[in-house]
Formats: sequence, structure tokens, C-alpha cells
Amino acid sequence: MELRVLPLPQEPLDLRGDVCVVVDVIRATTALISLFESGCRKVYLSAIRHDASVLRAAVEPDAFLCAEADDGSAPPGFECEPSPARLARLDLRGRTAVLATANGTPAALAVRNAGARAVL
Repeated sequence: MELRVLPLPQEPLDLRGDVCVVVDVIRATTALISLFESGCRKVYLSAIRHDASVLRAAVEPDAFLCAEADDGSAPPGFECEPSPARLARLDLRGRTAVLATANGTPAALAVRNAGARAVL
């Protein structure tokens, strides 16, 4: 077994056949857990804020839109910043969400787009 650590992975990567674990404890993965614990049935990841709005329009126009501005707050037009503590207090039962963070969601998408067998 080989273990590689790729801080803030950027494309192009070649991870065909690999199993990748993405951890961004400060925001992305903890916010993702909070979204599911708040009742979301599905969460889509977006690498950047602009793409999050486009993705929401494509998959579910009334999806909960969650992203962070440069100062960590919710950008205009977004329902919430990805604060795990704040998300944990919401009732999102049955909702779909679109999540964009500065580092974690781009990292997850980078390894997925690099051909990883599985991304956790």
C-alpha cells in the first residue's frame, strides 16, 4: 500500500485506480456532514461560487445554496456560509444542497476528475 499526501491538489492529476480521501476539517468536509445531519438528501459540490449558482440552476433550482465569500461570510445570493455550527441549526429535511468552499470542494473535485476509483 502506498500513501501520498497532496495538500490542496490541483489538476492535472493522474489518480486512476486510486482510492482518495479528502479532508478539509475547517470547512468543506465538516460542512458536508452538517448538511446531511440537518436533513439534506443530496449535496452537490462545486469548485467555485459562480459554478455553484450554475450547478443549482441545472440540477434543482430550489436547492439550498451554500458558499463562502473571501471573508468567510455567505456571498450575495447564497443562503448560508459553510459554517458547520450554523448549518447544524438549520432544518434542511429533504432538501438538495450545492456547496462551494475555498479549498475542500475544489480538492474533492480535482481528485474525482483525475480518475480516482473512489473519493471519500
